[in-house]
Amino acid sequence: MKLNKLILLIGVHFSSGAMAIDGVHIEDEFYIGGKAGVTKLNMTCSNGFSSCDDDDLGAGIYAGYQIKNWLAVEGGYNYLGNFDATYQSQNKLDATVQDVDLGIKADYGLTEKLALYGKIGTAYSMVNKSIENGATSNSEEKESDFSLMLATGVDYRLNRNWNTKLSYEYINNIYGSTDLHFVSLGIDYRFGTSAPQRELETAPTPPPPVVVEPKQPQVVEHFTQELSSYSNDSLFESNNANLTFSLREQLKPMLSRLQTYPYSTVEISGYTDSTGSSKYNLYLSEQRAKNVAQYFIDEGIDTNRITSRGYGELYPISSNDTESGRARNRRVELTSPKLTIKK
Repeated sequence: MKLNKLILLIGVHFSSGAMAIDGVHIEDEFYIGGKAGVTKLNMTCSNGFSSCDDDDLGAGIYAGYQIKNWLAVEGGYNYLGNFDATYQSQNKLDATVQDVDLGIKADYGLTEKLALYGKIGTAYSMVNKSIENGATSNSEEKESDFSLMLATGVDYRLNRNWNTKLSYEYINNIYGSTDLHFVSLGIDYRFGTSAPQRELETAPTPPPPVVVEPKQPQVVEHFTQELSSYSNDSLFESNNANLTFSLREQLKPMLSRLQTYPYSTVEISGYTDSTGSSKYNLYLSEQRAKNVAQYFIDEGIDTNRITSRGYGELYPISSNDTESGRARNRRVELTSPKLTIKK
């Protein structure tokens, strides 16, 4: 029953991450780290033991590759402790447990730095047992096998390069019918920059539309939009650059202008508040500006009419010392210059 509940929890994490595509990490980066904590076996003294020590300290190292900002493949080595027990016959058992694991890890962003995660994979468990049968007779045994490994926990992104996590790992039937539980605190170093998004490709210029020109020049005035989360409407999905439904609705006036006037252009500028590192904020603002540009391209606007740029936390329009000020600074600005349509 406990195993079924844990599998269900991991499944919820995976399905949530897959639907939201929402994490705190950066696509295409590698990481390596270490962890330490407490391990516990589910062995009990009632199964032929007069006494047993079923918990110990454990430690491990791990490494991974971030496939998407919410999905990674991760593996590592763990020393899971030394356990001993005394049988009612006074024979003694001493067991050292280690494993090597590999799995898939999926995140669900809670804030811009904090994410809940689930992990599923396999562990190759190695158990070295020493059995003392009285004062003169001893035996050594080694057991190894593949086991189901499940884990859940939280990641907290300290900055661009460092991440810490609190995790709970469960290994099913590490030997015999004995399961193992491992609660640990870890820290890892992230390196390798995410693959930069390709510059917007210039599509072949379609034949110019047939326009009935007015007898007198027509002047289309300068048009500017400033969109921020100050109105309590979120512009982007949490911790990433995906456009929300609210932002798509607010972009429609600019889209209408671009569709109505085929020679009009738009400049898109992305900004963030000062929370987090300036390098990460610059990266995030660039991705958000490019995703707004992609929205117009998907609606049929030529790429050569669109420019986008991210400025990170530069040029704030309000104080970053208050929540309302930070909300105003998290914005996208759209500018379409004045246009004269001649006869």
